[in-house]
Amino acid sequence: IILIADNKSELRDIGLVKELQKPVRIIICGTSALASVHEDYIRLAMETKGTIHTLTSDYTNLHKLNEGETVFIEDVKYKLENHQLVMISDILD
Repeated sequence: IILIADNKSELRDIGLVKELQKPVRIIICGTSALASVHEDYIRLAMETKGTIHTLTSDYTNLHKLNEGETVFIEDVKYKLENHQLVMISDILD
């Protein structure tokens, strides 16, 4: 499944994520130095074992993170807590 997403929009059917049985590859448009990746798309990629693709980077192993590990997604630092990525720093200058 490939989703082309507008980063300025939230995922309307986020409650249905658990019903997806295949990885979702998300191509995100609208990321910038001032806009972090929308949390809904990170959750969708994590829960479906999918991927996130931006103009500058590909994030392919988010579902393999262990509890407490950190990762940078478009210059924003996240930490895996209770099986969800939580933002722990804003966009870096």
